[in-house]
Amino acid sequence: MSGAAACVGVIRAAAGLSLPLNITALLPLCENMPSGMAAKPGDVVSLLNGKTLGFVDVSKAGVMAMADPLLYAQTIYKPRMVVDIATVGYAVCPALGGAAAGIFSNSNFVYKQFEKAGALTGDRVWRLPLWRYFKELIMPNETFDISNRGRGPASSCIAAAVLHELVPCVDWAHLDIRNAGMLTRYNPLPYLLKDRMTGRPTRTIVQFLFQMACPDGK
Repeated sequence: MSGAAACVGVIRAAAGLSLPLNITALLPLCENMPSGMAAKPGDVVSLLNGKTLGFVDVSKAGVMAMADPLLYAQTIYKPRMVVDIATVGYAVCPALGGAAAGIFSNSNFVYKQFEKAGALTGDRVWRLPLWRYFKELIMPNETFDISNRGRGPASSCIAAAVLHELVPCVDWAHLDIRNAGMLTRYNPLPYLLKDRMTGRPTRTIVQFLFQMACPDGK
């Protein structure tokens, strides 16, 4: 839920700053509990765009929770840019520690703006690859279009590859904050309380939106 909390913080800050942007936030909130209707390995679901997504590993639930909200947002709101924030892959934890959130993007311009924003706020992002290599690890499959786990240990890159399949046309950035958005434990930034939720990368996203709204910094 740390990604959803960051979205709420961003919307409140953008409203407080009166940024001249049309921003919509979707929070796909759900509780991970067992029941008779719970998903199980081997289940296949049809997404809003007609593609099928296979539950190969129920521990990789993050991409399942993000899939239809991403498609719904594009269908209903027709955005020019999509930014999603989630804790979907563990690989960013050993890769980056608490130093930076992982970012995946299909736009060099969007990434450069996030990189600049992170440098200004001190809450950095670090770009990770969206190579076709990872796409090949999640598809093709015999009984469904996309696997929620894929093959191989690069869980954050594989999760990003799944989400990338669902954002085909617009500028997009995916922030995997599993390492940065949780509890502050290692090398905390000076404005964060130890062993409390970090709220990251709210500051960087607000700065990013400010740069989009006021490219001249005025």
